[in-house]
Amino acid sequence: MDESRIIDPWIRNHLIPRLVKGESNVEFIIERPSGNYFLSEPFFMNIISSKGEKKILVKIPSQNPEITAVVNYDAIFANEILFYKALARGHSHYPECYLAEEDPVFKNVIVLEDVRPRGYVDSPDKVNVHLDYIVAGLKSIAKFHAHSYVIKEKEPEKFQKCIQSLHDSRFKENPINEKFRNIINERVKRATQKIRARNDNSELTKKMCNILDDAFVNVMIECVRQKEPLCTIIHGDCTINNLLYRWQKKDKEDLQLEAMLIDFGLLMHSSPNIDIVTLLYMTCRREDIRDRARGLVEVYHSSLVECMKELGIWNASKYSFENFWCDYRRCAIFGFVIAAFFRGMMTDFDREHNIVEVKSMSEWHDKDGGEEVSLLLVNMFDDLLAAGMLQDFIEK
Repeated sequence: MDESRIIDPWIRNHLIPRLVKGESNVEFIIERPSGNYFLSEPFFMNIISSKGEKKILVKIPSQNPEITAVVNYDAIFANEILFYKALARGHSHYPECYLAEEDPVFKNVIVLEDVRPRGYVDSPDKVNVHLDYIVAGLKSIAKFHAHSYVIKEKEPEKFQKCIQSLHDSRFKENPINEKFRNIINERVKRATQKIRARNDNSELTKKMCNILDDAFVNVMIECVRQKEPLCTIIHGDCTINNLLYRWQKKDKEDLQLEAMLIDFGLLMHSSPNIDIVTLLYMTCRREDIRDRARGLVEVYHSSLVECMKELGIWNASKYSFENFWCDYRRCAIFGFVIAAFFRGMMTDFDREHNIVEVKSMSEWHDKDGGEEVSLLLVNMFDDLLAAGMLQDFIEK
């Protein structure tokens, strides 16, 4: 993007008058974020006026035509604007929102608090992440889900209005999502081709590979269907990119890692386990998913129970751990598909620790992440098979 030609005049003529009223002598400094992957076009900005300094994060739709061809920005920005206007008010564990509305130049704009002064930073790793970061992330997700549930339980009319206002940016039938479907199905082939090449596959394995030929419809759309009583408003994109972390001292205890969930453009009404399996399969070591999944879901559930009790909505039969664990087993294959879609790119990202020129989705291919990721996906599939989770998915 040509900052001097487009961004600077837009900031002076459109953005600053909305943020700093009654000031004529205002300076600003722009800083581009690095070390993460962004679908939108975000930048940090320090506004300097007679009232002092204001550090913000500005989000506008990407101006890259290759990205706009496969990303529904109208839906993404509408969802995030809905989140900050209807769901996040009064919650200090999200960035403060200063502006979330339509824009005459870029169609939509969202201006948020820059939370770096609060100590929040990106995770140091994108894949094979230390369990401390996974646990903190799960607790943050649980807190978000609890506040969705409290609206569902105590303000059902508001909840219905919110879910009716959500925009399906991935799974609704339209030309953009058809491209997404094709990309998903192509990425999954890197695993199923290797699995089919083996000579000792069971009938269940063969059946599941056939299902995965259209993983977008047969797995993703199936898993995101609303199933009561657990379905609620979920984040929809719980990768490590959408979590920020800080070390915080609690009372007289040692330092404790806290996470903040960000970027709510893919909000949807679905199972909370979609968020959990996305984080685990996109981020964890294979061994941690295989050996510790139940324990990690217990961590999430314990935090959810604590929040629900504080909010006065805990229901032991409706929100029991067994209900969540049973649903996790059904949704785990969704995590596998998300890993096939995006983990390769994040593995390359992790090695380089920065991507200066973000690749468009059309440039992703089955060699992202190398043979390491191809073998990881096959192992993930085999672990799901051994745990009986593929059988659970087919039967449900």
